[in-house]
Amino acid sequence: MPGDEIIAFVTRGRGISIHRTDCINIINLEEIERNRLIEANWGDNELKKDNASYRTHVLLECMDRDNLFYDISKILSEEKVSIKSVNSRINAGVVTFNVSIDIRDKEQLNLICTKLKKVKGIYNIDRMKS
Repeated sequence: MPGDEIIAFVTRGRGISIHRTDCINIINLEEIERNRLIEANWGDNELKKDNASYRTHVLLECMDRDNLFYDISKILSEEKVSIKSVNSRINAGVVTFNVSIDIRDKEQLNLICTKLKKVKGIYNIDRMKS
């Protein structure tokens, strides 16, 4: 998504693939393959697309309480974020939510995370690497 640091990889027979610089596939790339990496960036035109959205996955770790997911979904709704999937599990009073959302850019993600950090019970928020 715009705002992420990215790098391009010249594939064999499939063109170029774009990865975040912290992508596990790039981090674990064999030394002999590293010469196939090329610089990449988000062009200004790409950043100006009003209706563009990007799928991202967020992990929320929370203390269980009544109306917790309501409070989370309310923030996402107020920010006009489309929730694509939610998986949750609970263990010893700790709820973990894996939430897949479509957002505009990294700025919007940072704003959402700032708001979610203020929700009672949420003690950890991480963007999952996919």
